[in-house]
Amino acid sequence: MKSKYLAIPLIAVIIDQFIKSIVRAYFYTHGISDLTLIPGFLNLVDSYNSGGAFGILQNTPALFLIISTIFSLAALILLVSVFKTTTPVLWGLGLVAGGAIGNLIDRARYGSVYDFIDCYIGAYHWPAFNAADAFIVMGTGLIIFSIMRGKKISATETTEDAERN
Repeated sequence: MKSKYLAIPLIAVIIDQFIKSIVRAYFYTHGISDLTLIPGFLNLVDSYNSGGAFGILQNTPALFLIISTIFSLAALILLVSVFKTTTPVLWGLGLVAGGAIGNLIDRARYGSVYDFIDCYIGAYHWPAFNAADAFIVMGTGLIIFSIMRGKKISATETTEDAERN
């Protein structure tokens, strides 16, 4: 039954919000805004993104609150919809939904998304991100990988049938 897969977004949201609260609390209690974990590669940073992915369209929080809400609802609807699909796709949809909801909570609470992971090599930095973003990327990767392997979403095959194949 696909309803058991609703635990995936719930767990992803809990992990995302828990990690964000720990990092935010650490910065607040130590009075710092960045922490080097692996010199030349990985920092934790205290960063708020009011725009979209990679910081595009900054200072448009209402737009991204609406987009995040629609995206979260769409992923949840797909997760529990009448379509039958494979387990990796359900896991992927669950991770995407959980990540979207985690970032949606930030937008509703703070007007922006809390990003804290800063990966870089020398002077070249990847845009800061968070656990929710990582869940979205992993979920999307699972869906793409499953589709590329030929495991198409089918209205006739059940998840259990697909798991047996």
